[in-house]
Order: sequence, then C-alpha cells, then structure tokens
Amino acid sequence: MPHKRAKRSVREAETAKKGSNLPPSTKALTSAYDDTPKSASRIISGWKFQSEFRSSGKTNSEDTGQPKSASSDPSASSSSNTKSNNVDKGKGKGKEEIPKILPNETLGEYNRRIETLLRGGVSKAIKDAASIKAAEAAQANRDKKVRKRKAKLEKLIKDGKVPKEALEKYLKEVREKELTREKGKRKRDVEDDEEEGEGEGEEKEKKRPIKEFREMERPRRLNDIVQAPPQLPHLRKSGQSKGTGKEVYSAIGRDSGKIPLNAGQKRILEEERERVVRMYREMKARKEEDKGKKV
Repeated sequence: MPHKRAKRSVREAETAKKGSNLPPSTKALTSAYDDTPKSASRIISGWKFQSEFRSSGKTNSEDTGQPKSASSDPSASSSSNTKSNNVDKGKGKGKEEIPKILPNETLGEYNRRIETLLRGGVSKAIKDAASIKAAEAAQANRDKKVRKRKAKLEKLIKDGKVPKEALEKYLKEVREKELTREKGKRKRDVEDDEEEGEGEGEEKEKKRPIKEFREMERPRRLNDIVQAPPQLPHLRKSGQSKGTGKEVYSAIGRDSGKIPLNAGQKRILEEERERVVRMYREMKARKEEDKGKKV
C-alpha cells in the first residue's frame, strides 16, 4: 500500500544502495583530505621516520646487529646488566623460590609438596597477624580508659574538687607506662632475633620443662604359695520368700548337703545316672572289642 511505510530492513537496503549524499564536515574541509589506506600510509611513514632517525646519527639493533636490550655503548650495557642482576638478586633475597612441577608428578602431589613447603611461612604470618591485632585491641582499650579517666579528672578540676596537679601526675604516669611498655617490646624483639640467629630449636629444647611421672607400683607376685585353705563363712538358711512360702537354701555352708528335692525328682535323677553309667560301660566294651579284633 503506498501510504504505508516500508520495513526497516527494506529502507536500510535502499539507503545502502543509493549511498549518502551528506555535505562534508568542517574538519574535512579545513584539513588535508587523504584517502590513502592505512597500511600504505604506515609503510610510507615508516620509511620517513627511519630516514629521520638515521640522519640524526642514532643507531638501532638492525645497524649494530645486537639484541634490542643491549645498548650501543658497551660500557653502558655492562653497567646496565650489572644493575639488573643486582636488582634481581635484591628481589629474590630472603624469599624461597617456589619449585616447579616435576616430570611424572601429578597435580595433587605437586600441590601437597608446595603446601608443605609454604606451611611454616603461612603459619608464622597468621600468628604475627593475630598478635598484631591483639596488641592493637589492647592499645585501643588502654587509650579508651585513659580518655575516660582524663575527662573525669578535667570535670573534677573544673568543679574545684581536685587540683590541677592530679591531672598532670596522671598523664605523667601514663607516659611512663608507655615508655616502659615500648622498652619491653624492643627487648623482646631483640631476644627473638638472637634466638633465631643462635638456633631457636635448641633453645626451646633446653627451656622445655622436664615432666616428672609418678613412680609405678611394684609388681605383685603371681606364683604366691598358699599357706592355708580359704575360710568360708557359714551361711545360714535364708528366710522364707514372700511369694512361694518355701525355704530357700544357700549354695555354700553347713547345710549345703541337703538338696531340697522331692521323691519324684530324686527318682528321675537316679534313673538318669543309671542310664549314663550304662551307656558309658557299653561304649567302653565296644572299644575293647574293636581293639581285640585289630590285634
């Protein structure tokens, strides 16, 4: 439909086909317009810059045949090399170089080896950070107490209850304590440095207290000789039980031979005893017969 606007893609295609007929900008009019491609302009400009560089009397690595890091002056190059070596040595001083992974070594083994190597330094850094943090917290707490005490004294001085000398005396005591604390800290640092120089491990071994254990008891004899038979107390007959009303006999004692069995139980025991004896005799007779046959 003629009154409808065409789609954007159609409009952009027509614009690209027709081209733009915009007027030139003021920058293009004032400056020299050059439609040379950038690659060609770089080549031309490079030749121009090289000719200017050589006309000034300077030389580069292409002229001398030396690498770019080396200077045209040999003395300057040697001095620069020595300086760089000294800088490298200074950078690496006091630091352990982390070893590289070995051939046929897995990544896990390499990581464990590096962790073992760096564990001491990391632990020391953590302890130092914790001690510094604790010292800062203690110092902040002391400063807070000093400020509170100072404000209280100033208020009392203002009210006329305390003379001014009390505040000066308190501040003097605080300064003396700070100086004493600083001296003690420096002394500890010096002692720590000396211990590290002389061998901290040996000093710790010497200072470690010796733990004293309690003496062990003498071992008892296992093969003691019995001098007399054991004495067993005479256990009397127990009282009647509440549930059954029958007498309960003790297993050991004067009346231990009396077994509380009725006639039926005694008869069953006698029959069982006779049966066991008969079986034993029959088994023994069979063994004798087998032995006689073999002979």
